[in-house]
Amino acid sequence: MRRRIFFGFSAGIGPFIRCVPLMEKLRLLGFEVSYNAIDNIRLKMNKMGFQLIDVPWVTGLDQSLLPSPKAKWFDAGEYWATIGYKDKKWIKKLWLTYTECVASFKPDLIVGDFSIESRIAAELLKVPYLSITQSCYHPNCKEGRLRWWEDVPKDKIDVKEEVNDVLQELNLNTINKLEELFTGDITVIPSFPEFDELVSTCNTTRFVGSILWDGELDNSHSFNFADNVSNNIFVYPGRMHDFVGESGLSLIKWVNEYLGNTRYDIYVSCGFMDKIESIADFPILRENIRLVKWIPVENAYKNSKMVIHHGGHGSCMASIVFGTPSLVIPTHTEREYNARSLQNLNCGRYVLPQFISKQSFFASFDEIMNEKTINQSLMYWQSEIKRRKYNSVEQMENMIVELLSKKSEV
Repeated sequence: MRRRIFFGFSAGIGPFIRCVPLMEKLRLLGFEVSYNAIDNIRLKMNKMGFQLIDVPWVTGLDQSLLPSPKAKWFDAGEYWATIGYKDKKWIKKLWLTYTECVASFKPDLIVGDFSIESRIAAELLKVPYLSITQSCYHPNCKEGRLRWWEDVPKDKIDVKEEVNDVLQELNLNTINKLEELFTGDITVIPSFPEFDELVSTCNTTRFVGSILWDGELDNSHSFNFADNVSNNIFVYPGRMHDFVGESGLSLIKWVNEYLGNTRYDIYVSCGFMDKIESIADFPILRENIRLVKWIPVENAYKNSKMVIHHGGHGSCMASIVFGTPSLVIPTHTEREYNARSLQNLNCGRYVLPQFISKQSFFASFDEIMNEKTINQSLMYWQSEIKRRKYNSVEQMENMIVELLSKKSEV
């Protein structure tokens, strides 16, 4: 009988990019692979032939317990409060519904990417759990919390008490901080220690280098950059609208305003997360700005002098792997964490949305174009990562074999 592995995704394109290479490899090795995800990721996953384990929408959330969504949060507890984790009845219903659906697949192992529900399902079903996370949501995060560069306000919201009450009801171990639920029997950080800093590590937390799926999302689509790479700028804004507002749309508007009708050739791609044509308030793009479909990441970065993006972890990793400097406009706290890490390595610069202006934008833009030490830093980290010989998919495959072997010994 084939061994079964379930993958649980959080929202967004990041989990897709990180998990699909491993899922494809496991399928080739004869494992039966299924997944749960939301958003348009399902459309692509279905085309790739992966089995969806659907989880019905869990209703009954007490809306009065939801704090207002905001772009600034200090740790996982404060953010997860905004998606319902102050409501104990709803949390329990969510966890049990998710676990029941996953149980129908009878997994031998569960992999979760930023997925608390997957961790809970693994514990309740008593199967090994491989967690994929970033340092910002690791319990040993730099300075002990995501927003390490500011003091924690006294009125900061947390959900530890509510979560621990539900954990106790389910006879599971309680936690000291919500970030503990983003760890597993083995915890993978798809990065390297100098970018994703931790205050301490142990054998169960392992860095595997970047994971950048580079397949085509639209095989019928062909695209060529302009020949003069020094003029090419690639823009990846992320979603047009997300829980903090029109974050991606704002980024495109700034690029359109500041770089429109300049000598640069600007290429804006939104992947497959948004149908931009349907957005009524999408800006009229200047003549030198071109809207394109999905471009494989290596093609996009290697053919560009600079990448302007929203601060996603994968975008920052690609900047280092392919040696292309980033100008980051981080649209919320998690992305600001990444942007700060990138700038600390001197591999790019960032401008916070609340302080953006033509002057601040071009101060960072011109520095990237003219500061030789940024390219020198990128060359150093490119070389260093190659020297370490990270082989992320093979490493994770070995971890899965390790966990399944331990399960068989029990």
